[in-house]
Amino acid sequence: MALTDWEVSGASGSAYSTESLELEITEGALIQDPDHANLAIRKLREQGFKVSLDDFGTGYSSFQYLSQLPLTGLKIDRAFVIDLEVSADARTVMESMIAMAMALKLEVTVEGIETEQQGKIVTDLGADLVQGFYYSRPLALQDH
Repeated sequence: MALTDWEVSGASGSAYSTESLELEITEGALIQDPDHANLAIRKLREQGFKVSLDDFGTGYSSFQYLSQLPLTGLKIDRAFVIDLEVSADARTVMESMIAMAMALKLEVTVEGIETEQQGKIVTDLGADLVQGFYYSRPLALQDH
């Protein structure tokens, strides 16, 4: 069964609407078969799913996908969070990524927030959502 068939059939029997579910795709999955990934993302979007590019900035060709794929969000990798509190350059890079995503009308999530200050910096820079151990460890669905 194809990813799109599994996701759509799996969601149809759940208590959640497709509009309330966000699927994350990594750059590695895109690189393996870009044409198939594009088709799969389009099918998922047609069903109402949100689709975000996860771990943005860790691969070699993320930028080309931002304008070519029907993505709804961008998840900035935690590697760009580590030095935010001590490095003006790190803040400039983060600010640029957030601004670019906003210009493309993508919802921006910053991953790997471990301190209050990191969370404040990225929200002040315009991030829509944050996630990381500062807020919560990952939870199983039944624990949520």
